Amino acid sequence: MPVRPKRPAPDIYPPPPPPAPEIKDHFAPRHPPAPRPPTPRPPAPRPPRPNNPRYYPGPHQHGPQPPPPPAAQPSSGASILWALTPLFTCGFGTPFTMAYGAARLKSRGLALAAVIYGLGLLVFWFGVGLDAPEVLRPLMALAYMGNWLGGTVHSFMIHRKVFGLPGSEAPMTANERAIALAQHRRNLRKEARELAAGDPALAKELRIGRPDLPRQYDDGGLVDVNHAPVEVIATLPGMTRELAQKIVDVRETVEAFISAEELSATVGLPPQLTADLAEYTIYLN
Repeated sequence: MPVRPKRPAPDIYPPPPPPAPEIKDHFAPRHPPAPRPPTPRPPAPRPPRPNNPRYYPGPHQHGPQPPPPPAAQPSSGASILWALTPLFTCGFGTPFTMAYGAARLKSRGLALAAVIYGLGLLVFWFGVGLDAPEVLRPLMALAYMGNWLGGTVHSFMIHRKVFGLPGSEAPMTANERAIALAQHRRNLRKEARELAAGDPALAKELRIGRPDLPRQYDDGGLVDVNHAPVEVIATLPGMTRELAQKIVDVRETVEAFISAEELSATVGLPPQLTADLAEYTIYLN
């Protein structure tokens, strides 16, 4: 009996749908541009910081410095009272008022004015005491009124200058401000040295001569050679890195220096550096 061939099993899964037709965008570019690599930007330079161990503004470097503190302004009431002294004393206090102004301002003109006012009072006193004739009475009256009214007006004209009130002097020029700042820094160094001589422990606590450490006390740019690192000593005027390293090497053997002269002689520094070292260095034990 012949064998019938088996029928294939029916496919129960439907055929996949045909692919969707591709829609072409005629407005799209045929070759899109390649992305541009980002342009590297150099890092912005950072300003040096005072506490940066690699940056120490030396005392001879002219960076932005704080202005000197303003002097204490006297009271304007005292100056007005001084100017009214000739009026209240009827002119008899005018020579003393002008003498005081001449002493404060060190002015020869005011000293001469004080002498003239004094001679005017002498003329008036002698005229009254000797019963001067009628011819000299106008001169006596002129001398008296000159001391009384003239002295009052004169005192009011110069009272702001004598007492150093604002507006009495012309504004400082750039050179005058620089000189005032240099003198102020010199006074700060002098005060720091006096403080260190009287109380060395307080000087170390205030970190005098250590610009490499954070601090609040302004010593005017002093450098403690016995404790400052090489980077700080190298900022001194006329100092080089090699000389600063030589100072530190010798310091380890002698333990401490006591003066700029001993430092120059011990280390063998050039003689022209001694004056600058004496001005800008301090030696704390």
